[in-house]
Amino acid sequence: MKTNPSDVFQRLRPTCVKLSSEPTRSNVRELRNAFDGVESSSLAKLTEYLLFPLQLTLQRNGISNELKQDVVDCIEVLLRKVKVDKLNVFDDLFNLLTVSLSAKEAGKVANISEELKLSIIRCLNSLINSSGLVIRSVIYRDRYLPSLGHAVSLLLAMAEQEKARNLQVAALSCLRKISFCDSQSLSDLRNGDEEQHDELGTPPEEHEMLVSVYDSAASTMASFLPGISMALTRIICGDPTQGHVVLSSSIDIFGDLVSMVMNDRYMDELDNSEDGILSKLSALVKLQAGSEIKEHQEKTEMYQKEQPTKTLKVNLNEEWFTTTAIKLQVLIEKLTSASISHSNWRVRLSVVKLCEKILSNCTKSMPKSTSLLVDILVGFLEDEYSQVSTESKAVLEYMSKNEIKNEQTSFSSVLEENLHYQLTALPRVMRTADDEKKLRTLNLLNGYIGLLGDRFSLLLTSTSHLKRLSLAFIQVLELDVSDVGIVEKKTSPMHESAVIPSDTHGQNPLSFPAGEVTADQYPRYPFRHFTDDKIRNALCHSCNLLGCHGNLALLVDHFLDLFQESEIHRKQVILILNEIILGSTQREKKFETKSGSVTEDFTNFRNTLKSLVEILLSMYTSEKNWNLCTSNSIETAEYTGITPAKNNTLQVSREPRSIHALSYKTLNSNIFLTCLLLEGIGVFACALGPDFDIFLIETLYLVLSKLGDSNAAVSRSAYGTLVSICQSCGYSSVEELITQNADYLVNSIAKDLKYVFINQQSPRVLQVMLQYSSPEVLAIIEDTLNDIFTVLDLYPDQIMISLVKVLNTLVCSLHKWFAGYKSKQQQAVKKQLIPKTHCSEEKLFLRLKEDDFVQKVKNNLQQYIKRKRIVLGEADIEEEDAAQDNKESEDEDLYSTDEKPKLPLHARYATQVLEKCIHFLSNSSFVLRILVLDTVYHGVLALKERENDLLPMIHHLWPPLMNRLNDKDQVVVIKAIDVITTMAECSGDFMRRRVIKDVIPRLLTYLNKQAEVSVKAGPVYTHSQAYKLQVASLKGLGRLCKQLEISELQLDAAACVCSLYLSCRQPVDLQQIALQIFEIFFTLEPDVMWLILNNMFCPQVPQPPHPMFAEVKLAGVKPECKEFASNITSLLRKLEEYPNPE
Repeated sequence: MKTNPSDVFQRLRPTCVKLSSEPTRSNVRELRNAFDGVESSSLAKLTEYLLFPLQLTLQRNGISNELKQDVVDCIEVLLRKVKVDKLNVFDDLFNLLTVSLSAKEAGKVANISEELKLSIIRCLNSLINSSGLVIRSVIYRDRYLPSLGHAVSLLLAMAEQEKARNLQVAALSCLRKISFCDSQSLSDLRNGDEEQHDELGTPPEEHEMLVSVYDSAASTMASFLPGISMALTRIICGDPTQGHVVLSSSIDIFGDLVSMVMNDRYMDELDNSEDGILSKLSALVKLQAGSEIKEHQEKTEMYQKEQPTKTLKVNLNEEWFTTTAIKLQVLIEKLTSASISHSNWRVRLSVVKLCEKILSNCTKSMPKSTSLLVDILVGFLEDEYSQVSTESKAVLEYMSKNEIKNEQTSFSSVLEENLHYQLTALPRVMRTADDEKKLRTLNLLNGYIGLLGDRFSLLLTSTSHLKRLSLAFIQVLELDVSDVGIVEKKTSPMHESAVIPSDTHGQNPLSFPAGEVTADQYPRYPFRHFTDDKIRNALCHSCNLLGCHGNLALLVDHFLDLFQESEIHRKQVILILNEIILGSTQREKKFETKSGSVTEDFTNFRNTLKSLVEILLSMYTSEKNWNLCTSNSIETAEYTGITPAKNNTLQVSREPRSIHALSYKTLNSNIFLTCLLLEGIGVFACALGPDFDIFLIETLYLVLSKLGDSNAAVSRSAYGTLVSICQSCGYSSVEELITQNADYLVNSIAKDLKYVFINQQSPRVLQVMLQYSSPEVLAIIEDTLNDIFTVLDLYPDQIMISLVKVLNTLVCSLHKWFAGYKSKQQQAVKKQLIPKTHCSEEKLFLRLKEDDFVQKVKNNLQQYIKRKRIVLGEADIEEEDAAQDNKESEDEDLYSTDEKPKLPLHARYATQVLEKCIHFLSNSSFVLRILVLDTVYHGVLALKERENDLLPMIHHLWPPLMNRLNDKDQVVVIKAIDVITTMAECSGDFMRRRVIKDVIPRLLTYLNKQAEVSVKAGPVYTHSQAYKLQVASLKGLGRLCKQLEISELQLDAAACVCSLYLSCRQPVDLQQIALQIFEIFFTLEPDVMWLILNNMFCPQVPQPPHPMFAEVKLAGVKPECKEFASNITSLLRKLEEYPNPE
């Protein structure tokens, strides 16, 4: 039921009168509450009456801010319910609110509470929303410019200066409403599509009126555009900690206002004067305004005729558009540079929308900004948030399809020009800018290449473009070779892998499934101009795009020329070529068909790719590029004086060519280049897939040679390449790859070994095969190993080191493969004795017992028959004894043999290796002596279970091994002590007499002499070789005494020497080792040890059990023995726990 307006008036009149006479907060709230439940139509007729007491109260002087806020809130509630259709009401209320918000100083905001400011802004917003199009058509005229400008300046000041975020957002929202550039209006008017408005149900007259108001607003806001745009730019470029809502709102308003004022359709209407717009508005007013509006319009026209030169509106001519576009370009550059890298994706999305608005509406009026805006959109294509990247891509695709053009250039030309500019600036940016700008520049580059697509291939036909592109990438991808740690990082010992155990879960890397390798084996290349992985990935993506959209043959040919031109650029060129080939695989998606059939274009592409890979492989694996020096070790020496020899090999001079040590930077460069070449082979395998099988015969042998390289980075890169080959060619593991191609590998090794001084990689390959293969490989490489044994003595020391490394790996593998071989054989024999019924041990014992009983019965019967024949006279005793002896001799001849049982293959190899080591133990090369001693160590362990073969070899090795104890290099002596102790542990009592006679006296003499040195030495001494030899000698003495159980006299001498190291003045490690040795001695002669320790230090003088016994005086009671107190006291406590050996 509708409410009667008179009834409403009678109900609200007392409250209004009361408020006019008594302006209090309670009265304002009472009036506000009275609005509830009243229909909007009834309130609309009473709008002026209801606003009068509220306006009167707001104009009073001396009222509080709280009362003003309540009044403004009440006005806002009323404006939400009614429509303001009278200009005087709008004018009075608008001016009242803006005056309440402003200070006495021009352009300053009043010093009032933030709550009141927020209420006034909300009320202004509601006032504009409640005003109709007729009112808006008037406020955008010249007469209203001062009031409108005042409001705009206040809102901008609040948005820029206020600290409260909600207040800033409200001010910006109100500014959007006043400017008539809110999103709803723009979406309705931008294209002017009549069908769209018909669908929305907008009448034609209203649509025409809306367009007229929009044009009038655009013309009016042109006067405020400089101030608004500059203020918004200051807000955007201001405090970076301000909320993203403020920044997003500012960017949105900037874009809406610029696209409204600088719209291209106004460029086409420059001939039309402002009178045309005014005439449209006049016609509009005649249709919908009342008599008061007509009167106000006539006054306005009269005012303009009287003062035509005092108008505040700008003249929208071509010169103004040109000048404004230039100034706006500066502001756009400034605000976008501050916001394109903002951490919040909503701000970046607002920038994308800003670009879309200007490019869609202002390409003619702002032609010079097109390139910049496209640049920004392309940069957002690689944004980490899909909302931003998707929106950017959609805008660029729309522009590309419609080929938006302006008077100067087309969209395609803009892309090409921007790409050329980015390539030119890329080296400078990478050298001087921060990581954020570098990444953005690379994203721009990738975006332009992706947008150009197939047109990029045509662009590369230009020599200048191709040269600029290649040089830019080469300069940017320069590697940093100044880290000395790259050269120093070596592989693990010879019998271990260079692959990190965590990558293969601790399993054998070559038998580990290739598809489960958890880490990238290629090194992290340190680049000179950046360190962030995101930048590296962006650069690699750029190179991938070259391979995807460029001419492959042209690119490969061009970069190969650059590779040959300069050695400085080789690493960068290889890296670029690898990524180009990897990126070319993305082209296969273009050839996919719905039916899955292979097209002719796809076949041609694969053939081209194969031919290019073949060319690159021939260049990668050439002698000049592949065999680079990666260390200054003596193994890399070159030799002259090559002459034929009688044994079908070549004789090499023992004198090495004079070699200059390479700098670590050169070595680093060679290491990185080698790793990149290996990575390239892995990339080729990934690109070709199973088709790479045809190239295995050229690459597998070479890659395996790098797997055995001494540098860790090269070795791990080789393993990564082998894993890539396995994954591409269908091998389950690297071990399977080697096994399937073992015949080819062994054949290549055998050929290269004949000229090992030229092909020094063959020992590496053989070493790798032994290191990671199974025992079955011994049968395959038997001839090759025999060749090594034959020619080992013919080569100089440096080449001999490579060959002895093979023997070292051989005995290490033998020890690993055949550990417990004898026990396994015994178990196999025992299993054969056990019947198939799987009887228990008790049944087996009973069965063996029954066999003994049967044999005894048989012997007794034979003796009975013999005696019976003698008794019967059929034979005498001598004949029977002779017959028995003949029978026994026949049995012995039947089972005896002159030949020894044939050695197993692994034992024969271990014996041969040890025989060769006898001659090399006294070699002049320090490295070779160490390597030979290590080989002897593992060879002894390999023969540990075969005493008949081990003991003769120890006998032959003993004399040269003793000489190593007097070696001039202490490292050799340390290794020799370790080998001797291992021999003693493996041979039992066989070496007891020799060790006691030759080894222990030397150790005791050295330890006794060195104790005087170490007791006076400082902390630096623990880093010397003499200290390490001292530690090895002490440990070796303890191991030998424990193993050989030496006599009391010899034990006494050893204990006396070791007791010197119980002094607290000795290094801590030596004290700990001495304590461990005495614990070994306790198990041999505890009583002797008690006496020796108490003679060193006696913590408690022993008392005679009876006066008849004389008192025992020990030397350990002297004051100078206090330095042994701590260690000897702890040993004596432990000695009490040991039982008496009797």
